[in-house]
Amino acid sequence: MKRSIPDVLRRGLESALANWPLMALRIAENILFAMLIIGSIIAAIVPLLVSIGLSVFNIEKPDETAMAFGTALLEHLAVFLWIFVGALFLAALLMVIHSFVIAGCAQTFVDAERAERPKVFSMERWLSGGRHSIWTVFWIYNITYGTTLIPVLVPLILALAAMVAFRDSQAGIVIAGCLGIAVAIFLCIIACVIAAIWSLKAIILAIERNLGASEAAKLAWTEAKADFGRHFAVAFILFVISFGGAATIGMFSVVFSVPSAHDTFISLAFAPARVVISLLQSAFGAAVGMWMLASFAALSDRKAPSS
Repeated sequence: MKRSIPDVLRRGLESALANWPLMALRIAENILFAMLIIGSIIAAIVPLLVSIGLSVFNIEKPDETAMAFGTALLEHLAVFLWIFVGALFLAALLMVIHSFVIAGCAQTFVDAERAERPKVFSMERWLSGGRHSIWTVFWIYNITYGTTLIPVLVPLILALAAMVAFRDSQAGIVIAGCLGIAVAIFLCIIACVIAAIWSLKAIILAIERNLGASEAAKLAWTEAKADFGRHFAVAFILFVISFGGAATIGMFSVVFSVPSAHDTFISLAFAPARVVISLLQSAFGAAVGMWMLASFAALSDRKAPSS
C-alpha cells in the first residue's frame, strides 16, 4: 500500500497532533539535555579550565591565546583527556536518552497506523516502546550516522596532508585548511540528510516488524532506495518547514537582542522574552520532528510484526 505524498503528510500531521503529549515529552527531553550540558560545563569543565590558567587568556589577542592554549594542552594533557572522555560519556548518555524517547514515540505512531486511528497515546505504551526498543534505536543511530559520516573525514584527511606538505607556506596552509573544511561541511550536510531519512525508516521498520538494528538498517536502505522519491520528498518538505519556522521564530529573538546589546538593564528586561522565544523554537522543532516520524510511519507498508 503506497500513499501519495500529500496523504502521507496529512496522516503524519493528524497522528502527531492527536498524540500531542509526545511533543511535550520531546520538549522535556530538550530541556533535560540543556540542563545536563550546562550542568556538566559548570560542574566539571569550567573549574578544570580555570585551574590550569585558561581564565587569564586574553580573547582580544587570538595569537597569544592560541599559544597559551597549546602550552596548557601540552602541560595538562591528562586534564584535557579527562574532559574529552567526560564529553564522550555525556554524548553517549544523551544518545541513550534520545533513543528511549524516540523508541516510545515510534511505537505510538506505528500502533496508530495499525489501529487505523490517530489517537492511541498512553504513557504505558510510550514507556513500553522505549524499554523494548531503546538499544535497537541506539544502534540504528550509530550504524546510519556512523556510515554516512565516514566520507566527511576524507576531505579533512586530505586537507591535513596538504597542510603538512605546504607547512612552509602560510598561504598554502590557510587555503588547504579552508578548502578542506568547506568541502567537509558540504558533505556533512548531505550525509546528515541521508542519515536522517535512513535512520527514521530503519526505526519504523525495526518496531513495525520486530527487527534488530542491523537488519532494520539494511532493509531500510533497500526500501528507501526503491521508493526514493516519496521518502526524499516527505523529508525535504518537513526539513524546509522546520528550518523556515525556526528561522522565522528566531527573527523575534534578534528584535529583542539588538537594543539590549550594549545595555545590561535592557538585556535583563528582555531576557524573559528571549527565553519564551527559545521555548517556542524548541516546541516547534519537537512538533515538526514528531510530524516527520509519524509521516515515516505512514510511509511504511502495514505488516504484522514477526514472531
